[in-house]
Amino acid sequence: MDLLNQLNILGDKVNSAHDRINSGGCCVFAVLVAKELIKRRIRARIIVGGYCPDVNLQEVRMKIKDPGDYREWHDNDVYFAHVGVEFVYKGNVYHYDTNGVRPAGSTLERWRVHNGRMRISWAARLADRPEAWNYCFDRNEIPEIEATVKAQIDNVYPGLF
Repeated sequence: MDLLNQLNILGDKVNSAHDRINSGGCCVFAVLVAKELIKRRIRARIIVGGYCPDVNLQEVRMKIKDPGDYREWHDNDVYFAHVGVEFVYKGNVYHYDTNGVRPAGSTLERWRVHNGRMRISWAARLADRPEAWNYCFDRNEIPEIEATVKAQIDNVYPGLF
């Protein structure tokens, strides 16, 4: 089955099993998906939708000491209203979150996508900080979400990793 279809199925599964995934868990989910795509040699980066889309993530990163400190990002007008994945598949660029795959554009759900892209390692450090995200998301669900992500992407690339 095609990767795009599997990602859409993955989003449906995660949304139905984890009703608060987009209330504090979107960065966690984006990092998990991006890491699985990278393992399979699919170029992926993190996109951020927020309030000040004219801010460039790479330029802000040069100003901050710790990419895992959400306060430094906030001090530079980067507010993580929503986080997703940008990836290249069969020559096309897509954006993805639990609500599905779509051609890359200027919005992620209802949020304008910030200029620039975030390295997965920066987002992973942010995702590991519970105080940075909405407390509604139950972080105890992360291992189950991680297993679901891996299993669904394995449907396209079985046994590779």
